[in-house]
Amino acid sequence: MPLATEGVDGALAMHMLYHVPDIPQAVRELSRVVAGGGLVIASTNSDRDKAELDELWRRAAGTCSEPDEVRPGSH
Repeated sequence: MPLATEGVDGALAMHMLYHVPDIPQAVRELSRVVAGGGLVIASTNSDRDKAELDELWRRAAGTCSEPDEVRPGSH
């Protein structure tokens, strides 16, 4: 990263580490640029982190499977 060693107090790596070709190197770079006592926050997805959203998609797809059906409030 084009940042000075210990040049920042904190860094975020939100939902992006799976896009880099060398995750351990990316983590080392985060550690390098964050000053001692600083904070690195990293977050990523898992195969089960969106269970509620998956269920909503399944339910929505089910309501769209019968296009001729008239539902209350639909026009």
